[in-house]
Amino acid sequence: MIIKNLGPIDNLKIQIRPYTIFFGDNGTGKTFTEYIIYSLFKYIRDYKAKVFIPENEIDLLLQRKEILLDSNEVSDYLVKDISRSFNSNPKEFYDEIFADKTVYIEGKTKIIVEEEDIRNLIIHENNTIWSFRSKMPDGTKIKFISRRKGENLATKIVIEEESINETDAIEDKSKQLSSLNEVINRNREKLLEVLMDLNYRLLFYRKNTNFLPAERIGINMFRKDLIDR
Repeated sequence: MIIKNLGPIDNLKIQIRPYTIFFGDNGTGKTFTEYIIYSLFKYIRDYKAKVFIPENEIDLLLQRKEILLDSNEVSDYLVKDISRSFNSNPKEFYDEIFADKTVYIEGKTKIIVEEEDIRNLIIHENNTIWSFRSKMPDGTKIKFISRRKGENLATKIVIEEESINETDAIEDKSKQLSSLNEVINRNREKLLEVLMDLNYRLLFYRKNTNFLPAERIGINMFRKDLIDR
């Protein structure tokens, strides 16, 4: 990460690591640097992943078949997109982070996150599972499941059994499933949004990220995050 012309910081390059401590004299930019790193984690936490599933795989998903996405390919796509979009943040983004419109000087201040910074934040944990239940307008209950499976992200949509009425007639069940498939297709955009988010969380969602500032201003800045932990 590169920070230029921000408060007392003229030109700083740092590598974001899992455990980082800043120490030094007062007024050298430690708190400013921590705020910027916090802004990156906040951005990653709130980031809405765009569709990265190929169209033919989407069709299989909507047919309720499990698909496997190469986690390395998905990671490469997300690393590039997150770094590009973060580096395009306007001044207003940083004004909100600092709660001060005079800190970030448009046309002078530069904050650049490098792809390697993002790549270092990828989670490498196998057997992680994220799931989400949703109720469609007609009452159909759908469960979305995404999990790490070796070098892949395994994803599928499941129609919960209770959504299918008990009947002995094969034709009736067939009609029910056909109707449920229509519901899935009608809600395609929303379903994809949920599935993108689940797969994104397999790679980037971290509950164990904490900021521990030593001064009053920093404590006030991160108060909500500290309380939520």
